[in-house]
Amino acid sequence: MTEEKSPFMHFVSIKDIRQEGKVEHTLSDIILITICAVLSGHDTWKGISDYGRKQRDFLLRFGFSGKTSPSADTIARVMGTISPKLMAPHFLHRRISEIG
Repeated sequence: MTEEKSPFMHFVSIKDIRQEGKVEHTLSDIILITICAVLSGHDTWKGISDYGRKQRDFLLRFGFSGKTSPSADTIARVMGTISPKLMAPHFLHRRISEIG
């Protein structure tokens, strides 16, 4: 699936505030893993990280970089830097584009 058709393409506009030289996992990978894992019923950071490792092939279909899954601590730290107010419009935009 190309990035243009990926249901997660709207999230690439969220700014990554981490120091560029210290980034091992892209923000889009972390968001993708988190959303897919939560939709699959995982509700802990460890569960989300485990999902990323176990579902690598599935995630590749939606733009996952193919690197290893980030640790639970990394996912928690990075997702904690994103305001829910920044995430909400991306979900809304996706839903509206599905309907319209």
